[in-house]
Amino acid sequence: MPAIASLLLALFAQDEAAVRAAVSRSLPYLEKDGVAWMRERACLSCHHVPFLLWSHRIAQAKGIPLDAGKLSAWTEWARKESTQQRVKVRLSPEGLEALRAAEVPADTLEKLTGFPKKFGGGKEEVYLAELAKLLTPDELARHRDALLKHATRDKGDGGGLDSMVQLLLSGSYAAGDAEFVDATLGRIRELQRADGSWKPGGQLFSTNRSAAEATQLTTSWAVLALPDADGARGRSYIQDASAGKVLEGLVVRLLLATKRGEPCEDLKELLARQNADGGWASLHGAESDAFATGQALFVLPATGAEEAVRRGRRFLLERQRDDGSWPVPPAALTSSKRKPETQKTLVPIYGYWGSAWASIGLASTLP
Repeated sequence: MPAIASLLLALFAQDEAAVRAAVSRSLPYLEKDGVAWMRERACLSCHHVPFLLWSHRIAQAKGIPLDAGKLSAWTEWARKESTQQRVKVRLSPEGLEALRAAEVPADTLEKLTGFPKKFGGGKEEVYLAELAKLLTPDELARHRDALLKHATRDKGDGGGLDSMVQLLLSGSYAAGDAEFVDATLGRIRELQRADGSWKPGGQLFSTNRSAAEATQLTTSWAVLALPDADGARGRSYIQDASAGKVLEGLVVRLLLATKRGEPCEDLKELLARQNADGGWASLHGAESDAFATGQALFVLPATGAEEAVRRGRRFLLERQRDDGSWPVPPAALTSSKRKPETQKTLVPIYGYWGSAWASIGLASTLP
């Protein structure tokens, strides 16, 4: 046994330089596409921006050189974007009456009469952009203050439950951001339903899982992000649930058990689902993919499963492309009912998402 242990240590040391190089190669790709998503879509997005931060934060923590100034700027952008999306601004019938009382001209009000039916609310700049579709630039400039003053403000989702959870799990917001962290945790708590679950949203409805499994997975990630004392109702909801058919269910259940220092039978299942090529498949019995393999490597270092980690590392090292990304076909994750032309449009999304998980997983195995 000592000889085997020494061999494993030697293999890990040999792999470490290659792993660091692979993570380092992935960062320019993740930066390029992640920043483009922010710039072109102004969208927080559960599959891009949080993973841009997460991949770079963990690389930084492992001593991999990167531009700390850029990371700080992206982190601040995400904080502001999520904060803006905590409020949904819209124009209600009551708001129209208030504008009439504020003596906004009748011809301007006439243009706004259909507005409440066409727009359910968004962050302030989106609200103003919707108004710009109906009013002339001069009208919008003259009445901008009144239109903002008399708008109805509802609670928003902070960019999406998944996005808020991922921002917290990425470790991007530490002691200096206590106010943002507290506000984010508070909004997550407010979104919890009476039965203890959280409603799935974003990409989870289009991935290859049932509505029940999507709810269980969403709830599990939310519980993981919350302080332990706040997760009781969520844990009660998921305690008797199966792991589901996608590997992510096993991963998050194992993360929850590790967080609480509890034994978890799911480790045996996770190890049993490692394919002969060293990778893991999102769907049991399918071909290995970078998305699932990255997630498995993210959780396994804390379990002591060195041989499984070594083989998973090797799978990813051998399949990284020249641009630093990994191939992740949408068919590995999304619903089989999607048309081929629709799946084609998802290639950039799943490629980025899975490459980020591969980078995070590899970095997680580093000392």
